[in-house]
Amino acid sequence: MSPHEVAIVVDPDFGEALRPLSRRMHVWTIQSPTNQPVIDLIWQEPGEYSLECGVTSFPREDEPLRELFADVVADVELHHGVWAHDPPWTVLHSYGIGVTDHVRETLAEYGVDQIEERPDHFVATRPRPSGR
Repeated sequence: MSPHEVAIVVDPDFGEALRPLSRRMHVWTIQSPTNQPVIDLIWQEPGEYSLECGVTSFPREDEPLRELFADVVADVELHHGVWAHDPPWTVLHSYGIGVTDHVRETLAEYGVDQIEERPDHFVATRPRPSGR
């Protein structure tokens, strides 16, 4: 069975790049003047909303980016984790935030044991839970 991949986008200027990404995996993205028109277009596209593809948006509050990221990872776990999705997410693509100690600590709480930095984002992976 292929891994369940999810993306978190905290880049307010991600814009049109949301469309192809949301066709490959479910994307959790920050609301912004650049991203919102693309989010609206994705929501209007024919087809069913699913946890395998599509987009969920969230506002940018006054909290620091690292705290926002931690909050969204918790939401991803709630909706795509072991108690909500079969298979649960094992690959998380993150755009708009770098790998810091806080990011590593946040992801470790969810079982991430590998982070690969790429030119435009990072990919965090965790083992698939046994028995699933």
